[in-house]
Amino acid sequence: MKAFIINIEKLFRLDKKAFDDKKYLCIPLYQREYRWTNEKIYTMLTDIFKSNKYLGNIILDERDDHYEIVDGQQRLTTLYLLLICIYNHYSGNSLEQKSISKYIYNGNSKCILINDTVGEYISKTDNLISVQIEDDNDVYFQKNDFLRAYNTINQYLIKLENLENIKSLKNKLINCELLVLINETDDSTHSVEQIFLDINEKSQHLEVEDIFKGHCFEVFSSEFYQQLRDKWTKIKKCSAIFQQFGYKDTSDYIYLYLLENININMPSDLVVDGKHYLSDKTMDDINTLISDMISYGESIEAFYDNVNRSDYRFVDICKNAEKYKTTNYHELLKIMYNQMITYNNAIYQKLPLFFFINYLFQNEDIIASISFNDFRKITTNLYVYSALFVCSKGRKSKKIIDETIKNALTGGNDRIKNTVNAVQNLRAYYVDDFSLKPKGMAAEMLMFIYSVTDFYTSKDNWINNIYLTENNYTIEHFIFPKIKSKRVYWKSEGNSFPIELPSSLNSSKNRTINLLIMEKDLNNSIDRDDIVCKIEAIEDWYSARKTSVPIHIKSRIDYIKSMDDYKALVDMKNGEYEEDEIKEKYLKFVDSYFSSEIEDEIINHIVQDFRNSFI
Repeated sequence: MKAFIINIEKLFRLDKKAFDDKKYLCIPLYQREYRWTNEKIYTMLTDIFKSNKYLGNIILDERDDHYEIVDGQQRLTTLYLLLICIYNHYSGNSLEQKSISKYIYNGNSKCILINDTVGEYISKTDNLISVQIEDDNDVYFQKNDFLRAYNTINQYLIKLENLENIKSLKNKLINCELLVLINETDDSTHSVEQIFLDINEKSQHLEVEDIFKGHCFEVFSSEFYQQLRDKWTKIKKCSAIFQQFGYKDTSDYIYLYLLENININMPSDLVVDGKHYLSDKTMDDINTLISDMISYGESIEAFYDNVNRSDYRFVDICKNAEKYKTTNYHELLKIMYNQMITYNNAIYQKLPLFFFINYLFQNEDIIASISFNDFRKITTNLYVYSALFVCSKGRKSKKIIDETIKNALTGGNDRIKNTVNAVQNLRAYYVDDFSLKPKGMAAEMLMFIYSVTDFYTSKDNWINNIYLTENNYTIEHFIFPKIKSKRVYWKSEGNSFPIELPSSLNSSKNRTINLLIMEKDLNNSIDRDDIVCKIEAIEDWYSARKTSVPIHIKSRIDYIKSMDDYKALVDMKNGEYEEDEIKEKYLKFVDSYFSSEIEDEIINHIVQDFRNSFI
């Protein structure tokens, strides 16, 4: 191991006395993403501007013509972006820019700081250097973080107001010092890895990912390092895909995998009985664990890619799925899986789903024996469970993570039958516990609730239609319109006029009892009609199509028809009344509908209709 203190000027020029004849620094693929917050960036810039300071430790691995950064890439990337930003602020000052350029490019006009996770990320045009990351090269989706960091630094420099202050910052920056630890090519010890863990784990400077990776490298013999790096790169690629599914980062990926597959009581820092989970593991143990993590992520990614293909029919999972290719079953299954995988308001409910998908991919005997009908039952009940989990209390507690599906799949005989029963029981538990928020329901959640209410058939364990905006469905603001004018139009024979609804009820337009799901054409046709006309138009619409009014709409209509204030409005359609009298009665009906007593009753009706679907 080699160790020395060096300033930023000599670091970014790769001073030959310290760094031999290396050409550049490199952030390899197996390293974590750039994730520094604006606050961290501002803090470091402010500290440097006050006085040149000690910036901590960096750890490097020696390679043939360069060094790989083991620890310190967040700081070094930020400092590198700062130098680029300072260079741009000296636009028009060629000598000043030339003096800064030597910290950005080496003698061969190549970048001093290479980043394999984003490819070529800076581009020089005339006297400016821009941060440009091509999407195809952005392995871990960091483009926006790089641009955000650069813009944050740029705004800081703008606030310095003049070049004199910027020059002062530059001079202090290049004199800041770092402790550099280098793991040399012929170093047979693990001293750097031990220092890395000692510095970072005990002081909690690093994330779960970094400490986990540090333990991996500490346990592995150096002859297997490249194999470990290659596998770690695959883990990071999996975790980048899982960020689309609501996972925050690689730390999240590691922790949630261990939680579901190893130990449901795993602490978030992976420290069990005072020791890190990996501390007593052998190379073979860790190699198997990492391989399983990769297989898990790749299985779920492959499945997700499949459900987004128009020609996918689940035949790789169910041998008899081809029989049903002329039905809409496949499309509905794909919608369910898409929603379950991508819905981001909760994560723990996805763990049984991901275990199920991965288990199918890893066990050919299950694939050979599972029928399409059983697969549909499992999927439908998982879908209901997944959505209701998001509504449940304590959904952010890992104590609520369910293992019954995992136990059914991995234990004993009749695994498919046991899994069907397990997922039905899981769904039944959440249905029994289901409650509804009177306000603030997300559109996709409301569409799920009404899809189940209207289309679930309990004898088949199946939802034969799902409300989706892309399938021409939309939210209808039934009593209180969404439009800014807050007007409805009363229509009766020979009489039509607007009724202005009170601003005091403006918040009512997004209350659950005001929202229904309808075809867009129907929604548009009843737009601002008064409630009596709306109800007649809805009933006529479905009658003309020889179909029943959907349960959730009919239930609401039936309740409104039972209200005395509504009956009074119906009577007014058939008689001669003054405008003011009609307006007064209409506002009385609206006020009554949004009263807390009636709201509670309607909410109870919605919940009961939902539960009745499963009887």
